[in-house]
Amino acid sequence: MNKEFFFDNSHTVYFINGPLVFAQELWDKNFPDFSVNVFQYDKFGIEESRDIQQILFQKIDSKNIVCIVSPSITVEAQNSMLKILEEISHRIIFFVFTGSVTLLPTVLSRGCLVEGYNKKDENMITFASDFLQATIYGRQKIVEQKSKDLENRELRVFISAFLENLNLIHIHDTLFIKNNAEFILDAHRFLAINKMSPKQIFEFLAVSLKK
Repeated sequence: MNKEFFFDNSHTVYFINGPLVFAQELWDKNFPDFSVNVFQYDKFGIEESRDIQQILFQKIDSKNIVCIVSPSITVEAQNSMLKILEEISHRIIFFVFTGSVTLLPTVLSRGCLVEGYNKKDENMITFASDFLQATIYGRQKIVEQKSKDLENRELRVFISAFLENLNLIHIHDTLFIKNNAEFILDAHRFLAINKMSPKQIFEFLAVSLKK
């Protein structure tokens, strides 16, 4: 994260426009004593909203962050979340989204919008294209080299940027999304829970992603 970046940690609701690893950096730095529960959805609609509301209304004793990750949030889901976003005070809520998600002004007024780094990176796009076209053996060689070149934290950020640019360049490729959405979401989840090394996550992508 840019050292000049300012983050206001006085809110209870945050809308993060950027990759999940960016949100993770924010809560690691600003809420280090909080436990984190990550919920990932292909699409956040009315049913998902109701499920999350039940979770948020549960009383807890410890400091807790609920992180909701989705590339799509419906208008109906946003309207259903309005009341709880206003009333919740015993948890921190992160909504993490990427791409062209439009949040209602009434929803935005309940929290703080944070713009992350989710812009297209031409060098990363070239890398992603070459990675996808390579054989599994070729991908594994790339993973091995990147793991030697980058420290764990740098590799974690690199993988997040790689996933983000995959989403951006294939946003209209329904076949690619159908074949790979599950693997990309899994990789984001692995990055968030921090129980796998970045090299293991990259190796998972090397053998899982389809061209």
